[in-house]
Amino acid sequence: MKKRIDFFLTKIDEELFSKEINKTTSNIAFIDGFDKTTKTPFEKSSIEHCDSDFIRIWNKNLFPNIEYGETTFAYFQKSSNRDPTSKLEKDNFIASGFLSVDISKDQNKAKEMFEFIKILWNSLNKITSKNLIVVDLDSADILNKAPKNVVAGKNAIEWCRSNENHFFKFRSVQVYLKPF
Repeated sequence: MKKRIDFFLTKIDEELFSKEINKTTSNIAFIDGFDKTTKTPFEKSSIEHCDSDFIRIWNKNLFPNIEYGETTFAYFQKSSNRDPTSKLEKDNFIASGFLSVDISKDQNKAKEMFEFIKILWNSLNKITSKNLIVVDLDSADILNKAPKNVVAGKNAIEWCRSNENHFFKFRSVQVYLKPF
């Protein structure tokens, strides 16, 4: 099963997401890359402490020992321009990030991983909203409702609403969104 949700999050939203996960389940690590020589993961206690934009979410209760290259993680790519005090104010947009998983029913501990994924999705839903619309960048006219697998963090929405020139933007295509 492959599952993915695209999002727009600020650093504050990332912190809230990490706290929500840790409230619901214990022994979670956010992997900020691996040591190339020892293949040891660099563990962080929260997403916002990770330097990398691409983070693995590791449930150490399910997999106490992990090997480099294993696919027993949920994958989190940070939104870009997510710090309202820096580049974000210049560019006027937050680019999308995503949370994704790819689990085979035959995989070791697949049932438990499905349950863990539900926890991640529920945690993300608690700090986000699906009330987004696709808009024309030049006119701000409403074009469509956003796809159902797209959400924005509450702090990101607050930032977007603070200025009519603030937008959410998909990384891969020139599609712009606003909260409604």
